[in-house]
Amino acid sequence: MTKEHILGLKQAMGPKAAMQFLLNIGSKIAVEGAFHAGDQTAGFNAMTPEMAQAKIKANTSDRAFAERFNSKDPVVRSKAREEMRTLHQVGYPDQQQS
Repeated sequence: MTKEHILGLKQAMGPKAAMQFLLNIGSKIAVEGAFHAGDQTAGFNAMTPEMAQAKIKANTSDRAFAERFNSKDPVVRSKAREEMRTLHQVGYPDQQQS
């Protein structure tokens, strides 16, 4: 999508409606957009324990993820930590406390 496309949407729909429209499209096609903290029905339900374990391993060696996990911004930090908690629940279901 080019800048001209976005400007055309903005002119035709108004700025707020154009951004909501783009957000709606992006949330339906984005890979990372499938994850919402605390929502296992979006993205994690289809994940096998092996897939979750692989993602945990990838996150632990990902510098950008480590920065989010240790961020001073409480919202960013909370989302990263919730992702790891959910991955652990999926990846190691037998180790969950009742």
